[in-house]
Amino acid sequence: MMDSEKNRPFFSVLVTAFNVAPYIDKCIKSILGQTYENFELIVVDDGSTDETSQCLSAYKDVRVNVITQTNHGVSHARNTAIMAAHGFYILQVDGDDWVDVDALERLYPLVSDFSPDVVVTDYYRDFLDGTCLYVKQEIAKTREQRFRGVLGLTYDTLPPTRLYRLELFYIYKIKYPEHIRSGEDLCVDLQVFFYAENVIKLDAAFYHYYNRPGSICSAPVKHAYDLLGSYVFSKNFLIEAGLVDEYKAELQYFEFSKAFLSLITAKGSEPWHYAEFYQLRHNISGYFHNEKVIKEISFAPIGRKFLIYTYRTSYLAGRLSKLIGLAVSDLLRCVRLLLGK
Repeated sequence: MMDSEKNRPFFSVLVTAFNVAPYIDKCIKSILGQTYENFELIVVDDGSTDETSQCLSAYKDVRVNVITQTNHGVSHARNTAIMAAHGFYILQVDGDDWVDVDALERLYPLVSDFSPDVVVTDYYRDFLDGTCLYVKQEIAKTREQRFRGVLGLTYDTLPPTRLYRLELFYIYKIKYPEHIRSGEDLCVDLQVFFYAENVIKLDAAFYHYYNRPGSICSAPVKHAYDLLGSYVFSKNFLIEAGLVDEYKAELQYFEFSKAFLSLITAKGSEPWHYAEFYQLRHNISGYFHNEKVIKEISFAPIGRKFLIYTYRTSYLAGRLSKLIGLAVSDLLRCVRLLLGK
């Protein structure tokens, strides 16, 4: 091994932060307090306008590299962190979350013995009331099954539950799509699990995902257009790989779940609705022959089910139905406020 290899940190822990001042200290301290010490910590402050930058400036630890940039979104911030990483493996952490102090110690023997491309872990979902839910992750044993599972939206694609070999990103030119700020993690999973040969599942959790109001993940409807973008990205990936026909059922369900449902549930009068709907029109009838689509529709609330079939008939009829539904919902909310309920 060359001297430069010997001096490399084994892990690069990558933190992306944007306006997370109330949470960033807990996040950073949970990493610097790791019982395994051969790591570097790279924090990308993505143009925070609160006290996040001041909080980060207080850390003088030589293992900490703070990169400050103008706001470009989480995908750009993650790409920046990956480009700055020197470790053999990268672990991504969001600035409002934290990890157990023995996280790296539990990962090290696994990766040093088996040299996997990816390690998938379970995680904790922590809530405002102090309760905590253990979330178990599943992953298939073969590369083809794993890729099919990602495309078929079977897996929870939370980035911190994946320990990646850094080399994968350089060999296969894997990047987070920077025009997408919600659903970008799925796009990376799609690429990683297409190329990764050696994937290990660790039946343990050390990552705490804080389920707080105001985060991107707490408002999926707000970023409906990004979900459409993740579908387009995935479809183009399949086209380039010549795999559209092989994964037709998975892509069809993906289109229904990420594109069609995002369109009909998005609030407001976004100008892109009609254009996107027009592109989907010729595929809509095919949704209703897909087993996963049929199952999802059967379990949908009555209001959403009504919108699905109305939009299937006509964009204008669906749009009118949605506007009426939103108006009624707002009216009922006002009535409840007036009645003090």
